[in-house]
Amino acid sequence: LTVRAALQEDDAAPPASGTPFTEELRSAAALAEEAAAAAAAAGAPDGASIAAPCEPAHSPPWVVLSGATGFVGAHVAAALLSRGGRVRCVAVRGAPEAARERVARAVRPVLAATVGAVEAERLLGPATLAAAPGDAARPRFGLSATTFAALSVNAGCFVHCAAAVTLSTAVSVRQLYAPNVNGAVAMVALAQAAAAQGAPRVRLVALSTTDVCGLEAA
Repeated sequence: LTVRAALQEDDAAPPASGTPFTEELRSAAALAEEAAAAAAAAGAPDGASIAAPCEPAHSPPWVVLSGATGFVGAHVAAALLSRGGRVRCVAVRGAPEAARERVARAVRPVLAATVGAVEAERLLGPATLAAAPGDAARPRFGLSATTFAALSVNAGCFVHCAAAVTLSTAVSVRQLYAPNVNGAVAMVALAQAAAAQGAPRVRLVALSTTDVCGLEAA
């Protein structure tokens, strides 16, 4: 009820017109086309030259994960790493050189509880854990077209866990719109770009929040 009241009273909320999220899906398609073109222009059909020029042959595809520093995202990253996956974390706030360490700090205790401290440190190495700085509230995570395109290269699965969630009526829908909608649009665009680059069986997994059920129940 609190969430519904906030939605009804927020005059600054984005207007609803036509099919829900039609414009957002069009934005995702446009970003995907731009990303695929940027990857192709970077020098190789698969975009390898801009993402991982020295990747070993037959490496498993990357799982692109947003929200890795959050509770759910850290557990998802730990589960993937413990099962032999490679995780590329995106939209990590902070300086580029600190992004990977920030993710590692969030994932380390969860992963160590599963595989032990020594193995956790090995799995948190650069061969299996990568991190890219960015802001989920901004289109393309605030990155250039070429840098954004690189996030989709050699990736087969995209898991979207990043979100801004609050039940406070002091926060407007407009404030929640940017991080939640722009982040989702960017992840859809990356998945579409990966498919356009020829990645087989691209999967997109999106985690929502209890607010969705709350709105329906209310």
